[in-house]
Amino acid sequence: MKREELKEQNRRRILQAATELMIQQGIAHTSIKEVSEKSGISFVTMYKYFDSKEALAEEVVYDFQKKHLDQLLEDVTDKDLSFKEMIRVFEKNQQELEELLGPEGFEEFRVFGQKSERIAAYFKEMQKQLVTMLIMAGRVSGVIHTKASNDSILMFVSWLMEYIENRHEELTEDQMADIESLFMYGLVGKGEHKNI
Repeated sequence: MKREELKEQNRRRILQAATELMIQQGIAHTSIKEVSEKSGISFVTMYKYFDSKEALAEEVVYDFQKKHLDQLLEDVTDKDLSFKEMIRVFEKNQQELEELLGPEGFEEFRVFGQKSERIAAYFKEMQKQLVTMLIMAGRVSGVIHTKASNDSILMFVSWLMEYIENRHEELTEDQMADIESLFMYGLVGKGEHKNI
């Protein structure tokens, strides 16, 4: 086996072991020693591939996010889904991630992803693509009929998502319903209001 192939194989073994451990027990509770033992790559050799646990965790979270977001994009692309069907696909994807990682792991991966410029940039680009597809599906189905441009809607959604992500406590169901209502109908509310 060529040297470069061996290096890539070792790198993949380390990442696979780290991913399995970090999904099972979280990033904070996974040690480099455990990854070394699980991967069969010596502790010293591992540092040739990743110079710190943070660098390894960043790669794990990036690969994990990329795999799941790429799959989500594939699930909603070229399938002629309605607005509601697309929302259901997004919700299902979120539920699957939360079930796989557990509530604490999900939060830990999310926070770690926000701290990494690389992961945050990738997530932002994917979010833009997915929300744009959602807007287009909403316009086609008639759910979104505002005169506001797609760019303006995208900007508003980005602000809203950033606000929700940066909150220190979770939103209640009532708050989520209020935000959904504000998003769909604005401050005026549902229906026509001629007295404004």
